[in-house]
Amino acid sequence: MNKIIKSVSRLRLALPLALTLVATASFPCSSVLAQDAQAGKKSAADSSTTEVANSDHDPALELYADLPGPMLRGLTMSSDGRVFVTFPRIDGVSPYTVAELIGGKPVPYPSTELNKLDATPSADRIISVMSAVVDNKNRLWLADSGRVLLSPVSGAGKLVGIDLATNKIIKTIVLGPSIVSKDSVLHDLRYDRSKGKDGIIYISDSAPAGKSAIIVVDIATGKCLRRLSGHKTVQAEAEFIPFIEGRPMLRTLANGDKGEYPVGVSGLAVKPNANVLYYCPQASRQLYSVDTALLCDPSKDEFTVEQSIKDLGPKSGASDGLECDKDGNLLFTDFENSTVWRRTTEGKIEKLVHDTRLVWPDSLWIGTDGYLYITSSQFNQRAAFNKGTDLRTKSYQIFRYKLAGAGSK
Repeated sequence: MNKIIKSVSRLRLALPLALTLVATASFPCSSVLAQDAQAGKKSAADSSTTEVANSDHDPALELYADLPGPMLRGLTMSSDGRVFVTFPRIDGVSPYTVAELIGGKPVPYPSTELNKLDATPSADRIISVMSAVVDNKNRLWLADSGRVLLSPVSGAGKLVGIDLATNKIIKTIVLGPSIVSKDSVLHDLRYDRSKGKDGIIYISDSAPAGKSAIIVVDIATGKCLRRLSGHKTVQAEAEFIPFIEGRPMLRTLANGDKGEYPVGVSGLAVKPNANVLYYCPQASRQLYSVDTALLCDPSKDEFTVEQSIKDLGPKSGASDGLECDKDGNLLFTDFENSTVWRRTTEGKIEKLVHDTRLVWPDSLWIGTDGYLYITSSQFNQRAAFNKGTDLRTKSYQIFRYKLAGAGSK
């Protein structure tokens, strides 16, 4: 507890300096992991409590959908404009965990039956999905954590593939005990069509109570690799405290004490036409990348993979979702400042959109219509972070922002 109090004090002292952050800042394009790590973390802490015109709404940010019901987290779209959203069962039983938006309303997908929590074997049901992705072959992929509240359902961790032409499950890859543990939380996933015979899926395991990792799944073979497990670049930063709306976001523990925010790697993004996977722990303001040619190669040991990691320096705040555009620019959410930023291929960080309606901007998806879609999950308003009082409105929003140029992947 004393460590947390000291951390809060240090960050509060940094606040006057943090308020001087301008909308556009430049950071080093890349650096070897061991270089400048401490300097980068110091700069990130200085910017952590930045206020970016906190009273402003951006008129270019459009409300796309307003969804009363369970807490919204993930969003993905097909090339023909179908929209799929995810609602992990973090608050307990809800009628669905995956839905398609039809007429602006969520409809359980691929069916109500598959979304039910009943006595059916867990491998045959969809238990709890944080994120989803549609690939270039018109398939929807779901990373099922298999957790209800904080409890894992035995044998439920899996990757599920659905053919959007038939709305039928075409592949289920169960993630065994060597790939996921009782502490695993499957957070984000991304598809890499340049690897494997049928593509590769990357899944972030944020494991707040254990070792975080990046999971690599070969769709064609069903073989999986657990990579970077417990590595410092995927783990939550020690003593990390997010600052949102000018105050520290601390968990209230069962004994009433305040706890740190221990969420590891969450956001993932594949850089097109390059062997690069971007990633970041949620409890951190640092950005990293790893060489995917090595990451996906089962013949390469962990040491070899770790040597390819690059510390890309501090972002402008802590992030949940990442996304790459077709030109290789990285977009990332900043849930501390209700902002989405863009990191150019030259390493320059630019403010894309800031709006106080973005209460914990969560997932990002670039549609073929040239819009960036953003979910607002209000995650920081949960009772665990507000002395036992749930401050969420129980209606969750999807916003969209028109990108310059074609904007597609």
